[in-house]
Parts: sequence; C-alpha cells; structure tokens
Amino acid sequence: MRKLLTGAALCALIAGQAGAASDPALLGAWRLDDGRIFTLSPSADDSWRYRFVDDGSSGRLYPRATGSWSGGAGFNEHEPIVLQATSVGPDGLRWQRAAAATQVAQRIPVRERELAVDAGGVRLHARLVWPTTPGPHPLVVLVHGSERSAAVGAWYEPYQLAAHGIAALVYDKRGTGRSQGSFSANFALLAQDAAAAARLAAAQPEIDPKRIGFAGFSQGGWVAPLAAEQFGSARAVLVGYGSVHSPLHEDRFQCLFDLRAAGADAEALAEADALVSAAHTLLLTGLKEGWALFQQRAERVAQRPWFKQLDEKRCIAAGFAAYPAWVLRMFAPSRLPPGVDWNYDSEALLTRLKLPMLWQLAQEDREAPAQDTAATLQRLAKTGKPYEVQVFPLTDHGILRYQEQNGVRIPTGYDPAYFRSALAFWQRQFKTSVASAAPSP
Repeated sequence: MRKLLTGAALCALIAGQAGAASDPALLGAWRLDDGRIFTLSPSADDSWRYRFVDDGSSGRLYPRATGSWSGGAGFNEHEPIVLQATSVGPDGLRWQRAAAATQVAQRIPVRERELAVDAGGVRLHARLVWPTTPGPHPLVVLVHGSERSAAVGAWYEPYQLAAHGIAALVYDKRGTGRSQGSFSANFALLAQDAAAAARLAAAQPEIDPKRIGFAGFSQGGWVAPLAAEQFGSARAVLVGYGSVHSPLHEDRFQCLFDLRAAGADAEALAEADALVSAAHTLLLTGLKEGWALFQQRAERVAQRPWFKQLDEKRCIAAGFAAYPAWVLRMFAPSRLPPGVDWNYDSEALLTRLKLPMLWQLAQEDREAPAQDTAATLQRLAKTGKPYEVQVFPLTDHGILRYQEQNGVRIPTGYDPAYFRSALAFWQRQFKTSVASAAPSP
C-alpha cells in the first residue's frame, strides 16, 4: 500500500522503512487452468504477495526450498499451510490450495524494456511493460505514493495491466532505487517527473501517443492530475485512495474523525482541534516556530481521557506529543518529507481540468478519509466534470477489506470489484478490448 503524507506515513519517515524481497523470479501475471488471473510481486521477509483480479483475494507465499513456496489462509499468515506453489519450468507454477484440485499457473508473456527518463537533468530509471499482441498500445503511467522504496521490479500493476492488453510505465521516483536526484515530496516536482516519463513513453514505437493515462495511488492522488495537466494530452486519470484536499486538511479530518468515532464531545473536539492547529503551525514553519504554543496545548490536554484516543501513527499532533521537544527539534526536521506543500489542495486544478477521472476511495479509510474528497468530487461532477467516484464499503487504505480484532484492523483482501473496475475504466477510456479476468472454461 502507498501512504499519504499524514499520520502513519510521517511517523514511518521519522522511524525509517524496511525493504522488500528483490528476487525477480516470480514477478508478473499468471493464469490458472481455470482462467483466473493473479499477479505476484515482492513482499516483506522474502515472501511474495499474490492478488487475484477477479475477486480481490490476496495472501503471501513464503519460501520453503528452491522453487517452492507456501502460505496460510489469511492476508499475511504463514501457517497453518493451505497453499503450496512449486516451480514447473521457468514459466509455470503448480498451484495447490487445500482440498481444491491442483492447477498449473502459466506466466502471461509480456515484453519489457528499461528506459532512462530525463527529468530536468535528473535520470529516472523506468521500465516499460507491454502486451505481446500487436500495437501500438494504450499506456498507463504509474504514479507513486509517498513511499521511499523503488517501484521498478516491485510493483504488480504493470503486469496486471499488460495481461489485459494495456501497456504500463513504472519508474523509481527520484532518490529511490536506480534513479538519480534527492527524494522529494514536492508535488509539482513529482508531477514534472511523471509528465517527463509519459513523454518518453509516448515516443516509443509500441505506444499509441494519443492513448496515455495516469494512475496515482495515495499521495499520487495529488500528483497524477498535476502530471496530466503538464503532459497536456492525457486521455484520463485514475486515482486510488487519494485525497483532493490538502495534507493538513486530511490530518485534521483524520484526528477529529477518530475522536468522533470514539464518542468525544464538543469540548473535547474543540481542544483537539486547537492542538492540531498548533502542530500544523510547527509543520508550516519547518519546526522552527510555535513550540511554546504547542507545548502549552499538549500539556493542557495530556491527561484528558480523549487524548489517549488519538493514534500517533494517524494524527500528526499526537505523533509530535509523543516525543520530547528536544527530540523533535534535533531529528524531525531532517526526517520531514522534503519539499511538501502542506497546504496544497487539488480542487482548483480539478475545476480547470476536463479529463475523465475515476476516483476509487475506501469508505473507512483511516489514512485518507473519503468523505470530504467524495463530496467535493460529486459536487464537481454535478457541474459537468467527467469525474466518477467509487466508494468501496467496509474498506481501508489500499481498498482493503478487514476484520477488527481488539481495535486493530486485520486486512483480509481487496474489495472484489477493485481491480475489475479499474480495468473496465481504462477499457472505456482507451476504447480497447481488455481481456476478461473472469474465469473461463
């Protein structure tokens, strides 16, 4: 999952992030004997995540021996083992799940080429993935979330798209993977990078330059529409679990949303809002001004019963209050996302644009609450903007379904319609025949 620049993402940036498996052996899209398509991409602990297109089911495969993997029944479980996968040659997997009949999954062939994107003198490492069918092909440029990890060799989306007749360009954002430059959260700069990647892809002989779209996830919801405007001839934009409103707006909404869900009264909400405002002043000044006010307000509410309801992983004010001021002064400035415009809001841009867009939002998203974003998009759609809004019920960030255990959300898989609806959107916009992911005889 890609993350926004609020709450959990900010804390992750301060704490640092772990890498994922890098072995490319299984990366790609696969088709079972029954016709169902799934993708495999690296996950944590040298494991691999599978995602089925038709119903959103997902889990992890853990290495057992050379050419052999196994997984449990849940989204992340290893045991008890209910699934075993074994290599059958370079492009086959014997797939056995519990009592179901054993099937063989065949890798869906694609073509690939490494590219070097010139983004204002900074070289970005990219990979173009396209179907083996005759072209030229429509293309989706994939736009990052706030993660600091490389995308080339790790993302499943290029192979999912190529398996359904659509080319994709994935690239390592500046300062990550094999790309040059310094890591940045400057939305305008990141949009310039995405637009430069699209221009290079449009010049490739396999690509139809008149059928190019952008897909941005999480933080990419701010970047992808900007990139489409800069590119100038985009066909459409898809945003997954992103936000229209500013990072600070989202953070305030999130903090108060959690308190309302916990039953906080009006007085508690007012005090919390004052604390959030003080934390935002710190952010906007690069943690240089506003310390006295923030500390005063934090000390005032530290013993309030509602204060314990604020999750430091989802609310910036709570995250700041969890550290002594000297720790924040010393370490946080170098850990803050560089270049981010905390007040950036996409509504003015979306009012200008006339591109078809699909926004896929998670109803219970605790990182990018969907209510305000959905309301703004629906209001713009009523003015004639070609914007579609899909709010997936009972899902969290990433369009993931979950079960709640002792207040903790445990992912169980993606919404069954998530992948299919995204592919159908591109099919409509590109006016192409995208292969069905439904089971076939």
